[in-house]
Amino acid sequence: MEPVKVALFIAFFGIFLIIVRTLFTNQRPDPRNIIPPQPYPDEPKEENQEPVLTGYDMPFPIAVPPRALREDGTYNRPEIKNYFFGRIDLVRGPEDPKAFCDEFTIQFEIPETSQKWFAQYTVATPAGLEKFLNSQKSGAVMMEHTVIIVPKWDLAAVLQAIVDAMMESWALPDSEETENFIDDPSQIPERR
Repeated sequence: MEPVKVALFIAFFGIFLIIVRTLFTNQRPDPRNIIPPQPYPDEPKEENQEPVLTGYDMPFPIAVPPRALREDGTYNRPEIKNYFFGRIDLVRGPEDPKAFCDEFTIQFEIPETSQKWFAQYTVATPAGLEKFLNSQKSGAVMMEHTVIIVPKWDLAAVLQAIVDAMMESWALPDSEETENFIDDPSQIPERR
């Protein structure tokens, strides 16, 4: 009888976690209302420090393929609404451009449905990863997000890696993507 109780407890706990995760992952703030990252308490704050900018406040530093409507009524990519690092200022960059490790968040949106979501990455240099690893008590690190490794601070390279991955993941399978774009939405065939 005891194993049945344990199995039921695990099943109900798993369902509870799924429900809670579903409820809280769908609530996303407007990118204009996101509070820019602040320094951790142990980091010194400069007196005349300007406010931290997010990607929403700046021009996008790389060329992004235009959004195009496909024959099936979907678009080739979502919009990029905002992006920011956890601690690094987008304009000034890290203190040491060759040794940093920080969390990077980017917000996407499908304007037609107003669906928004965040993707998170760990962006680091090899020296920054080593420094981070040495700061851990266990001597091991388990990364929660996709890791982007760069040789030195280069925001454009980080964004290019993310855009390239996004375009690849949004590509239509087994087709020539450029042949499926429709410039005029009135040319979409009727669905029956």
